[in-house]
Amino acid sequence: MPDYFRAVALDFDGTLTTGERPSREVLAALSEARSCGRRLVLVTGRTLRHLRSGFADVDTWFDAVVAENGAVLHTPVGSQVLARPVDPALADALTGHGVAVDRGQVILGCSASHDHLVLEEVRRLGADYQLTRNRGALMIVPAGVTKRTGLDAALDHLGLSPHSTIAIGDAENDQTMLEHCEVGVAVANAVDSLKRRADIVTTAPDGGGVIEILRGDVLRGGRHVHPDRWQIPLGTYLDGTPAAVPASQVNMLVTGGTQAGKSYLAGLIAERLIQLAYAVVVIDVEGDHTQLAELPDVVHLGGHEPVPTTGLLRNLLSHHGTSIVADLSQLTGDERRAWYQETPPRLADLRSDRGLPHWVLVDEAHESLGHASETRHLFSPDRKGHIMVTYHPTDLCAEARTSIDLLIALRPSTLDAEDPVVVATTTFSRSRVDEVLDAFTALPAGAGLLMRASEPGVLRPFRLGSRLTTHVRHWHKYATVDLPAHQRFVFRRNAEATYGKAAASLPEFHRELARCEPDVIAHHAGDRDFSRWIRGVFRDDRLAAEVEQVEAELTTALQENVATARRRLLAAVELRYPV
Repeated sequence: MPDYFRAVALDFDGTLTTGERPSREVLAALSEARSCGRRLVLVTGRTLRHLRSGFADVDTWFDAVVAENGAVLHTPVGSQVLARPVDPALADALTGHGVAVDRGQVILGCSASHDHLVLEEVRRLGADYQLTRNRGALMIVPAGVTKRTGLDAALDHLGLSPHSTIAIGDAENDQTMLEHCEVGVAVANAVDSLKRRADIVTTAPDGGGVIEILRGDVLRGGRHVHPDRWQIPLGTYLDGTPAAVPASQVNMLVTGGTQAGKSYLAGLIAERLIQLAYAVVVIDVEGDHTQLAELPDVVHLGGHEPVPTTGLLRNLLSHHGTSIVADLSQLTGDERRAWYQETPPRLADLRSDRGLPHWVLVDEAHESLGHASETRHLFSPDRKGHIMVTYHPTDLCAEARTSIDLLIALRPSTLDAEDPVVVATTTFSRSRVDEVLDAFTALPAGAGLLMRASEPGVLRPFRLGSRLTTHVRHWHKYATVDLPAHQRFVFRRNAEATYGKAAASLPEFHRELARCEPDVIAHHAGDRDFSRWIRGVFRDDRLAAEVEQVEAELTTALQENVATARRRLLAAVELRYPV
């Protein structure tokens, strides 16, 4: 199974070792982890001088070293001080009281037994420092500096994200680091306060616990841990309790009938992930998700601008907090297929190397991941972190269907056993079809069914939460934005003769419909062209049905009949959309 975690952050004293140097067995496990392409970051309260006094070759075992409890970063390109040093006057004052002080580049260290004296001297100086405990040691650190902030600097240097990182520690000062990473591990000898809040507690102490993680199933992807702090809030179950799903290491399928709210729900999930600082790439086939760019650190590419290239996507994703909406709505089918041939494989490579993006949301997934699609092999659904959105889930290829961990189903187009949404829900949940139909029938407005592969037979109805951004269906955008040439409506007098006009938007369609010759309307109505265009381009079955009824009732091309049909067609469009 492909790896999810690209980095491991490790404390030194009490975690890697209880001495001055890790054991040969621990060093072997570190070497194995790096040989698999993972980056290792040492995060310690020690000064670099103290660390190297007993572990001289430390730099050869780690990709970065964070020293002095987050205040100093050392990488192969050199050392960097991450905060203003503590005032030397404090060290002098403590030494004058007979306190043994360890002076680093930034912080001061002493025995925790002197905490009251240290606090008094800090107050006397009027300094803004924090006192951080590490078992029996006390560190005087500039305000805001923690192992979390130091690790962030190291991961940023490496182009990695905390969401792709496991952190391992043993003491109080490791807490911020463990909570910041996707999974936090306390070794068996850790202080009780850390073990209570860790996601995993190893069975072995210190270095043995580190080996347990480095060679275990969690790091390799054989077992998934989903901490409560990394959950996607979807809304509430009908009893009022929160409905949430894991924010990593799963695949989701979002399905439902036409206009059931799939794009709204997919956008809701993307918003929640972005709020949690996951990097998301949205492959937006219809232009439904442009509003996500209203959120901080979200970039919209494509649409009426040039299509996003692989190089640009990679550069943006190197800033691990950036999410991207790749708007393919203005591309032809051939242009989209060419984009699929180039981009998803490169995204898969980047995910294997850097763990970014954490998520890929694939709208209209039956198009690119369908069993008949030429591009289905270019995605890697077994890599996890995919949100597949489609109204025709039974068209997905076997690799995509079998990779799904969570299915969220909105109301199907028809309450029929043969409806694709009903079929997919029945198959995934391993429920009886009558149970599925009853569950859909009982759904209140604005609700869906949540199912987990780990809970067969369980169909949990929930109400969808509120969006942060305004969801705009793509046809509203088309009302003011020109459609690509292949989606425009070409007015004709008959199959051979064009009228010379083409509608690139809803206003243009409405305008030409109002002034075209009667024989043009009679020709298109007879062939059901108006309703077919509205249904195919705008996916608006309601308007298409109203237009189709007008077309069906236009039985002759008499001028008075066409005039009535024209008025009804114009009124239907005006009522549905303010053109």
